[in-house]
Amino acid sequence: MTKSKLKVSELFGLELEIGGFKNPTTGEVISEGLKGLKLKLGIKVNLSDLLKNVSEQVKTITTERDEMIKKLGVSDEKGSVTIPKTLENGEVNTAFEEFQKEFEELLNSEKELSHEEFPYKEFSDIESEDTFDIFFSRIVTK
Repeated sequence: MTKSKLKVSELFGLELEIGGFKNPTTGEVISEGLKGLKLKLGIKVNLSDLLKNVSEQVKTITTERDEMIKKLGVSDEKGSVTIPKTLENGEVNTAFEEFQKEFEELLNSEKELSHEEFPYKEFSDIESEDTFDIFFSRIVTK
């Protein structure tokens, strides 16, 4: 096992790099992610474990963000909570500025991930049009 430190903002990208993503409107596959590539079974198992760990972190962070919005936002008639950028009188909404500051601090904070090692040599022959910048710069060992 090894540990990697990532900014919270990088966790969101890493989740997409590993698991891939689809266009939410059309369902079109934009990227199959690392899990969609032909890899050795052991690497796929370790990627699945890493993805589970990252997804749990992302879920926690998303909950924290939603709590910030509830704390600082206003409810509409349908029960949706938003934080308008400006008030009805046109002035800057200080609650929006506070949300931006708190959320940016959260995104820039670091989290530590425990995971199996991913040696570069296991990925050196893989062909893909996708780039996996966060994975290769923060997780893969040389």
